[in-house]
Amino acid sequence: MENLPLLSNEILVTKLRGLIQEEREISLKILELINEVERRRLHLELGYPSLFDWLTRDLGYSAAAAMRRIDSARLLRKVPTIAKQIESGKLNLTNLARVQSAIRAEEKRTGKQIEPEQLVNAIEGKSSREVEQHLAQTFPNSAYKADSARAITDNQIRLQVTLSTPQYSELERAREVASHSHFGAPMGEVIGMLAADYLDRKDPLRKKGHTEAVAGPEMTGRRPVPQNVRRLVFQRADGRCEYKNPHTGKVCGSRFQTQIDHIKPVALGGTNAVENLRLLCRAHNAWTAEEIFGPFVKN
Repeated sequence: MENLPLLSNEILVTKLRGLIQEEREISLKILELINEVERRRLHLELGYPSLFDWLTRDLGYSAAAAMRRIDSARLLRKVPTIAKQIESGKLNLTNLARVQSAIRAEEKRTGKQIEPEQLVNAIEGKSSREVEQHLAQTFPNSAYKADSARAITDNQIRLQVTLSTPQYSELERAREVASHSHFGAPMGEVIGMLAADYLDRKDPLRKKGHTEAVAGPEMTGRRPVPQNVRRLVFQRADGRCEYKNPHTGKVCGSRFQTQIDHIKPVALGGTNAVENLRLLCRAHNAWTAEEIFGPFVKN
């Protein structure tokens, strides 16, 4: 490594400028590669339920850094012409991610697709604060900031969420209803109580009952999977996606949107027998189906 104190001021600044330019070019290349990984859905093959999961758990990005790159990559895919602005430094990943996040929230709120090119051009060369102000003026009714959770002690998490007015009203009403048994309960306690009640009623891992698989006509794949069999599969998998990469042995393990899947598809003669069933997250369920039957064409 060079002895930096021996460098002249002029050479030091020149070197730094050169490295910053290289960093921008590398950042652009990383965004292009992320888009290609997502296009191929390579993260699923590798055993990860989402691109975000792969970037954080395998490549070591922080959650915030991963989301900045994913959002920026998707915006680059929509507006390829911004590549030059990224290389020149007129657009940075933080501001691109803010724009993509704002567009996503507004499209979800209105159900209308937003063309991003004009918005991206409007933030060129702006500071982070100026971009925040521009987005607030452009989408005055949209709260696009992501939820965040931060540990403050070993057994406490501070959660920041954005609720719509009706959602907040329902949460306040839940606190009122619970006031007889939980008088003066803070909102965190109310949320915990509601979550526990929902999981007791809906979570297959908490439901108790007869879980032995029963043989008979209901085991044919042409009939719905019986509830007791579904429960057994969920409990056997601990509610986690069982997809396993055949080359690395990496198991997905996601608990998000898990679904019962037939290892041998019903269309190919598969049955509802427990040994033919597994738990997959929604992403791996759809991906494995396409691997067997080919891409699904939407009309």
